[in-house]
Amino acid sequence: MQKILELEKFFFLKSKLLVDGCDVSDLLILPDNFQEKKIHLYSHSTFKNNRPIPDDIILGGDISACISRIRFNPHSKLKIILKNEDYFLLNSENMTLTSVKFIPNDISGNIKLDDLNSVNSVCSFLGSDLLGIAPSNHCFYYRQKDECKFCEIWPTYKEEVEYLKPLKDPEIIKKAVSIVLQKDSNIKHIAVTSGNIKDYDFTAEYFCKIGNNLQNIPLFDKLQDILGTLMPPNNFNLIKKIKDSGFNKIYFPLEVFDKNLFKIICPGKYKYGYEKIMDALEFSVDIFGKGNVYTNFVYGIQSLNSNLDPKSYDPIAENEKSLLAVDQMLAKNIIPGFTIYHYSGHNKIGNISLSVDNTFDFFKKTGEKILNANLISREKFSIIFNHLSLSNTLYNESFMLAKFKTGK
Repeated sequence: MQKILELEKFFFLKSKLLVDGCDVSDLLILPDNFQEKKIHLYSHSTFKNNRPIPDDIILGGDISACISRIRFNPHSKLKIILKNEDYFLLNSENMTLTSVKFIPNDISGNIKLDDLNSVNSVCSFLGSDLLGIAPSNHCFYYRQKDECKFCEIWPTYKEEVEYLKPLKDPEIIKKAVSIVLQKDSNIKHIAVTSGNIKDYDFTAEYFCKIGNNLQNIPLFDKLQDILGTLMPPNNFNLIKKIKDSGFNKIYFPLEVFDKNLFKIICPGKYKYGYEKIMDALEFSVDIFGKGNVYTNFVYGIQSLNSNLDPKSYDPIAENEKSLLAVDQMLAKNIIPGFTIYHYSGHNKIGNISLSVDNTFDFFKKTGEKILNANLISREKFSIIFNHLSLSNTLYNESFMLAKFKTGK
């Protein structure tokens, strides 16, 4: 019971950290070794700090621990301070909520790949055991002016260049991952996420090249999961080819559940086809198997009106519509993931003030629904990867809490 209460406490704190952000302005002294904030696909805040700040923090300990992204907000009621050589999360009344720890910097990150690029410019260290790869920060929707209205991938790349070319060579990705696996025994999972490069089939073929290259790395067998996140190809035969290239999990993001709102928010995806994305997801269940096929929705924009007015966000309607999406996806053996809406000054929607309580309540119910759908094997404590892998979502914590409460 104590473990359940602890996990629920940290789950709620993480909800608050991801919705309201965290002030680290007074954090003048940091450990000698910590993982600095790095742009992986996009930023999460309109505020900039003039000093290096941590990317993630660990709340709590043991299996009840949570990992949370720091979304820097100097106006947040939450702040991190240093006291007697330890770090603590405080509320607006300066009451200590919990101690926090930082993720150590990975030793392989600064190793040079060539004259221009280091491992850090190709890979992102996400959480305790997950390596993130963004093979391309380009999306042809921007060229066609059909970008998703919430997306910031291309403007962020232009502002925060880390790799000089928008498309990374599969060989340099292979070299970077090989170095990481040799140097870091903690890495167990790889997530490859990309925008649409040239066309849908080209992007899928590009993922196949990456997967085939990764399979030739000597330590490839130590990895548990290789996840590909992309739009579905036009040619569904390429989905099996992605599986054969080494990926064991696939993620085709739908992003918006309501079809009318989908057309407004995701014009490029709309031209591909809402039903075609659903067909690709259902087709993938036969290829990858139950429990290995995911889609994504953006929590916070499901209740917006047709003008996409940020003030039209309705926390009650948001949960109702999002939970309906959960039910309908699970009925098709598709696992629904939800990222929490963020705004860093680059998208077409703007800032939305989400409700912490409703966000927490939604994810709590989602975890219970996914657990009861029996798509995740019983020995797993998370929906995907490890419970300390994903700092920018809440669905792993929600699943683990539901699992602890039911004893399943």
